[in-house]
Amino acid sequence: NTGSYNIINRSLKFYVDSSGRVLDIVTVESGSGYGALDKLAIEAIKQWIFEPLDGPASKQWGVITFRFMSQ
Repeated sequence: NTGSYNIINRSLKFYVDSSGRVLDIVTVESGSGYGALDKLAIEAIKQWIFEPLDGPASKQWGVITFRFMSQ
């Protein structure tokens, strides 16, 4: 139950290089038109660091959904 809160979901597709760093290639996969929330989610994901991959250099991708709640 969210009560009087609005829930806004923002899904981002992002790429990670073999060292675990998020690349600058981040796109909004789904959203509700709040540009400021897009920017916050993109800035947050770019700060994440993942476990480095062993083996040849490559990049991986993923999609994550950020959930924002507002009153």
